[in-house]
Amino acid sequence: MNVFITGSSTTLGAAVIETCFSLRATIFTCNRIPEVAEQTSSFFTEIIEDNHIDLVLLFHPVLPDHHESDKERDKLISFSQNCCNFFSQRQRKPKVICTASSISVYDTSVSATLTERSSKGDGKQARYFRKIEKTTRPASQEGIRVLSLRTGQVLSNRIAPPIKKLPFSPLIPYSRHKKNSVKNWVSLEDAARAVFYLLAESSISGPVNIVSGDAPPEAIYLSEIAKHFHLGTSIALPHQIFTLLMGKKHIAWHTPECKAFPMILMEKGFIFEDISLGEYFQKR
Repeated sequence: MNVFITGSSTTLGAAVIETCFSLRATIFTCNRIPEVAEQTSSFFTEIIEDNHIDLVLLFHPVLPDHHESDKERDKLISFSQNCCNFFSQRQRKPKVICTASSISVYDTSVSATLTERSSKGDGKQARYFRKIEKTTRPASQEGIRVLSLRTGQVLSNRIAPPIKKLPFSPLIPYSRHKKNSVKNWVSLEDAARAVFYLLAESSISGPVNIVSGDAPPEAIYLSEIAKHFHLGTSIALPHQIFTLLMGKKHIAWHTPECKAFPMILMEKGFIFEDISLGEYFQKR
């Protein structure tokens, strides 16, 4: 099996590529640096040469929601578009093209639980991921199976390994206006298993939520994260003070979330091993 992947340096991308290696797949990969993002078909041809690609995996980053990232965001969308166009036009087409982005593609103004059928949002992050998913249309039109994975926060010690306790307890601030917000998450192990489960299940296509289904309130989530990684204590601040302290450039990382549910995976019988945040940390 030949696999083309971008975003292999991300937490989930790295785990997926490890599994690909264990399956003795041949990996073709490239970085999404700005110069690469503007490349066209000749660039992809140089990477894969005459090899047939069975699987295309495009893992996309969550970018800070401020104007300085607009150009970078546009270049990543352009890269995804060029990539999908290239593989869609090949004589031997891949079996699957898979994009992986964030659960923040959804509309966070609703109070109902979000499933794959829920409407998409209008914020910058939501519009960015919506455009990413639209880049796969040429592939769908050519009969290629397309998966649009939407993950919650992927938890792993690879992200922030526990550090030695400090002689003082630093504070982790969050905005008080998020008191009704929850945090969608999934363990790295479950996320990686879900990716290959979906790839093997040929009847599934389109958007798929990869979240544990247990979305705790933001305060509880931050408190558990801080306790496990020895990072300090979470504290709620008035939104104006929080914005002043963190800066507008980082507010996107604190966009309120609604609870998302992995409806398609659950209907297909996929079993999450880590469904409770407390149990997840107890195992580690």
